[in-house]
Amino acid sequence: MFEFFKRKKKEPEANENLVVSFAANDSILQGYKQKAQEQISYLIDFIKENGDGIEKYGEVLFNYGVKVRFEEGDEAEHMWVKVSEFKDGYFLGELNNDPNTMKLIKCGDKVNVLVKDVEDWILQDLLTKTKVGHFSNAYVKGNANRDSQ
Repeated sequence: MFEFFKRKKKEPEANENLVVSFAANDSILQGYKQKAQEQISYLIDFIKENGDGIEKYGEVLFNYGVKVRFEEGDEAEHMWVKVSEFKDGYFLGELNNDPNTMKLIKCGDKVNVLVKDVEDWILQDLLTKTKVGHFSNAYVKGNANRDSQ
């Protein structure tokens, strides 16, 4: 089932620290969230089969992440959570971004994310340098490039 990694082309590393603003009702991002939700069982099944990344020869072979909306008062940010486990309908992990406006959470905080709240997800094979998911990446990067010009 997971032979996909042996066929996928390698992708260059991307800047993962982008801060980009979008309208709350951005229809393109909503479409990516729908796609992520439709395919999230792939990530869940992979985590269940491979655990917390399978450590062999002292190295972790896989990383998992989910993007979710965090709210604090009137502020909202969409940030990545590095997933360590899937249990009882939740992704368990730690916040993998430094919030831009939020004060009550910080990078490294332990968080639980319900499946229904996932807006995007990524599965990285560190051995083959391939990725699955990460549906909104090109759109977010394209808007970041436009904002910086």
